[in-house]
Amino acid sequence: MLTLHWTREAPGGDLDHVFSYKFADPFSGADMLPVYGRLLAHLVLDELPDSALSEVLDYLGNAWIFHQPTAPETEPPARTLRGKVTRRYERPMYTIEE
Repeated sequence: MLTLHWTREAPGGDLDHVFSYKFADPFSGADMLPVYGRLLAHLVLDELPDSALSEVLDYLGNAWIFHQPTAPETEPPARTLRGKVTRRYERPMYTIEE
């Protein structure tokens, strides 16, 4: 497991960051490239000034909308069953007395 922890001073306190990645198999260099990319994104985001965060969040929102998974298409039922009316039912009349 790869775990990194760093702290950054912020107005009113400190920001603690923990980045962890658990590998399914013994890792190779090629498997680490996406992990390094995400780690770099966390580090860069931490160093951005607060005034840039609204712009970054807007870009992230657009990327999420573009890349979010699509819902699987549902298949129509294999066959349609039709109901049959066996008898007619008429509800009884009631009167309301005050």
